[in-house]
Amino acid sequence: MPIPPGQCQWSLPLSRFRPSECAEVQMNRMNGSSQNREVGSHSTDTVINGWTGVQENGDLVQRRWRPDADAGAGLAALDGVLDRLGEGIILWDSASRIVLTNQRIREFLPEVKDLLRPGTTLRNLLTQTLARGGLEIPADQTEERFLRLLVRLHGRSDGREFILRSKDGRIASVKTHRSGPGGRVTVLSEITRRVQTEEHVRRTQKMEALGKLTGGLAHDFNNYLSVIYGYLELLKLEPDLTDDAHEFIEAALEGASRGAALTRSLLSFARRQPLAPRPTDAGDAVQETLALIRRTLGEDVEIRLHLETDLPRINVDPEQLASSLVNLANNARDAMPHGGLLNISVREVVLDRNQALLHPRANPGRFVLIQVTDSGCGMTPEHRARVLEPFFTTKGPGHGTGLGLSMVYGFVTQSGGHLTLHSRPGEGTSVRLYLPLAVDEAETPDEFCESGDARGGSETVLLVEDNDEVLRSVALQLRSLGYTVVQASRADEALDILEQEEAHIDLLFTDIVMPGTMDGVAMSRLAVERFPRLRVLFTSGFAGDLLGRAPEGVRIRTLLNKPYRIHELARAVRGALTS
Repeated sequence: MPIPPGQCQWSLPLSRFRPSECAEVQMNRMNGSSQNREVGSHSTDTVINGWTGVQENGDLVQRRWRPDADAGAGLAALDGVLDRLGEGIILWDSASRIVLTNQRIREFLPEVKDLLRPGTTLRNLLTQTLARGGLEIPADQTEERFLRLLVRLHGRSDGREFILRSKDGRIASVKTHRSGPGGRVTVLSEITRRVQTEEHVRRTQKMEALGKLTGGLAHDFNNYLSVIYGYLELLKLEPDLTDDAHEFIEAALEGASRGAALTRSLLSFARRQPLAPRPTDAGDAVQETLALIRRTLGEDVEIRLHLETDLPRINVDPEQLASSLVNLANNARDAMPHGGLLNISVREVVLDRNQALLHPRANPGRFVLIQVTDSGCGMTPEHRARVLEPFFTTKGPGHGTGLGLSMVYGFVTQSGGHLTLHSRPGEGTSVRLYLPLAVDEAETPDEFCESGDARGGSETVLLVEDNDEVLRSVALQLRSLGYTVVQASRADEALDILEQEEAHIDLLFTDIVMPGTMDGVAMSRLAVERFPRLRVLFTSGFAGDLLGRAPEGVRIRTLLNKPYRIHELARAVRGALTS
């Protein structure tokens, strides 16, 4: 039967021989006669209904080409080169059927390895890849819409990058280019590490910005709380207060205390929370915390603790570590409303340089790893990306502030460690705290507000505070304790007063963060250089890194954190004067 124009009938399919090979086929002429001829599966040959050849003057003839003795060896060498490439390669013919693949693409898509062979159509490959779970379908796409999108991008073949994610977490950049008459080549490059690094950097920058914002808010809020605390404390000293008045004052102070706890959480996230790190046994800290919270987790939560023996000590604030563990345990309980398994492990790990590169805040070296893993509901990628942000919560109203994990993140990073979080819907959540080892196990002194007594005195205090309301409130409290108070609202003003009244100033009590070009630390350095016998006491809503520049002889323990009660003020001032 004659073949219609533009079509032909061959005796061998293209998939039976390799590119650039020749085969003898039966060629049907337009007049109905046939003839055996040799044809080659050249990429430049016309591909019609799965067969190859060229049409010339109404007759189908073979391209005049014959492989020589070196062609087979050259082809084998080409295959070897392609298989050694780091990118996955798929060559397509003009009908979007596979002509050639390499080893790398088969490794990235093992679910459809059997289909990565010549003759498989694009649609069949994509359909089976999605059906067998080889690719992750974006949350905003259905399977059918995602399939149509992939086909459309293939048809465009303009080299535009498209990101694909496998279900096991690998990420690939895919680009398709035109190649030859009607053909295409798809190049797949695995970029998992690059994308993870970029995401970590973006997340770190975002957290830095949020940290600065929350740190500034907490600083201002602490000033307001200082004023509230101060006047309530002064009001308590008034004679003839009724019992109801005393009760109202105590209730107001309790509310202010809760506000202070909130700012501590914010400052912890912003890594401005004053810490008292000291060598700590991580295993003991975990066991002591579990003993306190085991009942609150519920009997339907099974706890499994795995402690490595002979752990080195870590350099952290033990109270903040306990608070972080409580937050993680409570989050795990909320993720398992019907009970489940809570695994906690503590072990020493060593991060090499390559592992540290995956986490912008990580450094190579030895750490103690505390890992908390639950069998709960897990998190979507969208929630996982935001879970460390302050006030972000997946719980309903009245079931959390959204500060728990952000506080843990702030504590770990401020302590010199780093935090990682892994979670998938239905697979639970695992949080890892990498905490630095203790280098100097010498005892770290506590802050003055934890020592001394609450009595007042008759010395003269130079009080430096840029907030007028805080300045007046603290001055009144100091005078109620018997001290003589000289006030200044700027660092340069305070230095002028010292020059004039140095013989009468016993203590410089200054805020750290000050307006202008000179902060409280810089001002105290000049003051101590000029007047070596001067005692210094710092106060701040947050100290940041400024306190590390304190003058020699003025130690970190001379810091009184805002907001503070009057008895804490009394102890701090008396301790600074008598140290």
